[in-house]
Amino acid sequence: YVDVATDDEVGVLVDSFNKMTQDLKMQSRRLERAYNELSHSNLEIEARRRYMEIVLKNVAAGVISVDKDGIITTINKSAERMLAIKTTKVLDHPFGEVLREKHASIVNGLIDDLMASKEGFVQRQVEIPLEDRTLVLMANLNYLLDEEGSYLGMVAVFDDITEIMRAQK
Repeated sequence: YVDVATDDEVGVLVDSFNKMTQDLKMQSRRLERAYNELSHSNLEIEARRRYMEIVLKNVAAGVISVDKDGIITTINKSAERMLAIKTTKVLDHPFGEVLREKHASIVNGLIDDLMASKEGFVQRQVEIPLEDRTLVLMANLNYLLDEEGSYLGMVAVFDDITEIMRAQK
């Protein structure tokens, strides 16, 4: 801040300089507040993300999600164990490229049923042939939509009912 008392061009220039300096200080304070709020929001988002990862890691049901482009974005530990998936080999890859042919028809059938459903989800019992056994799953496939209803991808949630089906026979 410069203090000069004059009405000539220098005085006008000093007044303009002082106003600009004050505006810059106010803008700097606003930016600092916005930065602090954004940092706080980012910390909250990160904490929620970690919490969701912990929930997915500890839930008994298998969970696999794909984004709107069909890229695998989530595979929890239960899904990895049930389906004998190596997550590192398939995560961030298009699901169509990593499915074995015998599994692709099952998944495509579920997707066709989902597209035909009016509810936005489908539940179906499926048999998944693995190397050493056949797995019987109760599979739920749902669209992932945001708050505005825009398509974000799909999520499959499934429970291993192999032992239940064996006991019923």
